[in-house]
Amino acid sequence: MIEKVLFDKGLSFKDYIEKMSDLKYITEEIYSKLVIDDDIKKEIRKRIEKYGTMNVLCVTEPFCGDSACNLPIVKKIFEEENVNLRIFIRSLNSYLEEKLYSRGIKKIPVFIFYDSEFREISIWIERPKKAYELIDKWKSEHPEYEKLKNSEDKRDKEKLNRLYRELVNYMKENYISFLWKDTALEILHLI
Repeated sequence: MIEKVLFDKGLSFKDYIEKMSDLKYITEEIYSKLVIDDDIKKEIRKRIEKYGTMNVLCVTEPFCGDSACNLPIVKKIFEEENVNLRIFIRSLNSYLEEKLYSRGIKKIPVFIFYDSEFREISIWIERPKKAYELIDKWKSEHPEYEKLKNSEDKRDKEKLNRLYRELVNYMKENYISFLWKDTALEILHLI
């Protein structure tokens, strides 16, 4: 799906964070507070050894709450290993966007794992399973959220933005306390 030349044009984690605006604080807070367990580090190291080098391509958008929460986790679990992470903003990369759409992938973030020869190993999309349960629970406690999504009223859009921030902050706290491990374990099972 991708060649090294294209991969190398992706943004580094640091460069991507500089392009973020609204959710930058989420990404920075998760990244700064997250401590990866030694057992997970050891498992990651074992998996990566069989590939020599691993390349991780992330396709996302700066407004994406799932990305704001999961990208710092992916960065953190691989940062001590021989792993190259490059980030592409979907709306600015029509080639990647079309490739993903042709595979039926419309959700973000998308993390594609490649070996040293850029042969695809696996793909992980959006969020861990447990996160879906937590979001469903939050939405059931905030039924107005879904109603506001379909409104064209400017005041409703403002309410929706406030609720979205509340949801993203709720998820941030869950990722920092325990959900990060679900992301790490799901990725471990794929590589």
